[in-house]
Amino acid sequence: SKLQAILGTFHSSFWMSNAIRTKLSSAQAISLSSMDAGDSIQITTSKDFNEFTAKFKNFTKIAPIKISKNFKGKLRPYQKEGVYWLNFLYEFGFGGILADEMGLGKTVQTLAFLQHLKDQGNNSPVLIVVPTSIITNWLYEARKFTPNLSVLVMHGPERKSLFRDISDYDIVITSYTLLRIDKQRLSQHDYSYVILDEAQNIKNEQAATTKAAKSLSSDRYVALTGTPTENRPLELWSIMDFLMPGYLGSKEFFKKHFEKPILNAESGNEVAGFLRSRVRPFILKRKKIEVEKDLPPKLETTIHVEMTQSQRALYNEMLDEVRPRVFDEIKEKGVGGASVCILAALLRLRQVCNHPRSLEAFKELEDFTSGKLNVLQDLVTEALESGRKILLYSQFLGMLALIRNWLEETKVNHLYLDGSTKNRQDLVDQFNADDDIRLFLISLKAGGTGLNLTGADTVIIYDPWWNPAVEDQAADRAHRIGQTKAVNVYRLVTEHSVESHIMELKERKSKIVDALLDTKGISPLKLSREDIEKLFAYEI
Repeated sequence: SKLQAILGTFHSSFWMSNAIRTKLSSAQAISLSSMDAGDSIQITTSKDFNEFTAKFKNFTKIAPIKISKNFKGKLRPYQKEGVYWLNFLYEFGFGGILADEMGLGKTVQTLAFLQHLKDQGNNSPVLIVVPTSIITNWLYEARKFTPNLSVLVMHGPERKSLFRDISDYDIVITSYTLLRIDKQRLSQHDYSYVILDEAQNIKNEQAATTKAAKSLSSDRYVALTGTPTENRPLELWSIMDFLMPGYLGSKEFFKKHFEKPILNAESGNEVAGFLRSRVRPFILKRKKIEVEKDLPPKLETTIHVEMTQSQRALYNEMLDEVRPRVFDEIKEKGVGGASVCILAALLRLRQVCNHPRSLEAFKELEDFTSGKLNVLQDLVTEALESGRKILLYSQFLGMLALIRNWLEETKVNHLYLDGSTKNRQDLVDQFNADDDIRLFLISLKAGGTGLNLTGADTVIIYDPWWNPAVEDQAADRAHRIGQTKAVNVYRLVTEHSVESHIMELKERKSKIVDALLDTKGISPLKLSREDIEKLFAYEI
């Protein structure tokens, strides 16, 4: 059966002949060298072959490279090793899966490597395919860490005029949804790399998205996913077939000689071990617990989110309604005197950023969707699959109710706390002690103080606001004495909205933090008319 597995991945019709003469890819050659055949199978290889394969026996000896000066960030030691590994794959023509656990920086490692490639003279575009919800995040990360790399985002109806410009850019970003639609136009270009983020999106080998991804022409391929196999071995085959077609044999052969025995309890361990030996060199997976010595106690990440179409339409409609009212009030009373009107308008716009249905007037309207809720669902799902325990905060009870409905529909075991909760300490103790309860949904105002939630290692702030102290207090429910793990804090910010403008003002003006905290309202000395103009700006 082992001989069958070896020969079948080298030549699909091996069973029709007593001898096979075939050309092996370098990856197939490596798989031979890593196989523990014992005495039952003898493999004789040439000196050149042995010298070639010896390079892959020990992955701790991958040669380091110098991180580019054009990369504007600081990599942790394990992240540098990830860049070295990506370069190793590149130099020897392999595809691979960067499968680090969520929060370890797969995006930043990839960008550091792409900057290195550019420095080495690579001028062909790199195509990055991502879920729609994180297109903006990739753009932000690229601008932040690799500002010298030109980025083209293929998104929205205006993209149709951009296909001719692809070869002029270093990085081209599109979504899985648009990959299906634009397959022919994208396939007309050659890429130095095609990179799939959240590559579990091609786990179904029969899906149109998977077929579209496999039709792209590139020198190299890389997949980023913390979950290369979610339900069955064939999902791993599908991703590997994108990276290195034929390496694990045909789909039919893989199902018969790998998947079926692995799913059979009696013979599964031996075949699974053999499969692991074949894919091990091409998958780099680190868990937080393995690299925790490299992690600071608290890792903070801002996730930039685009609104859905229905959400954007309502936001602009509401902006049309509240903007004139706000500036009429300012004209009459000044910024300070208009504070109540300004706060009420900001409140409504922020609720639309969260989800239109979090507003009482729209809660029964099923047509409204939310880009932020879509991102949250992906984030929570991945965190739970990685074994995380989560504190999830929102300031709005209407939004908490929507999130709670989703958690109940998907049967996520969770606890809930808001200002009306009486047995706070009982819930805290239950969350910290019970490993089966993986998520605590909390009102930011009610949960900001008096809770010790060191059972959690992930904090999600659904709707950031002016005052970082309140958010820090929420994060510090988990990040405090007694916590033994690094804590990841995620802030979800709606792009091209009052939320993103607030974040910009917070960075630009240190005193802005106090502007809306004064119990007497907004001080005209702290929040200028120009600031108000920016907050209520129209966006495309």
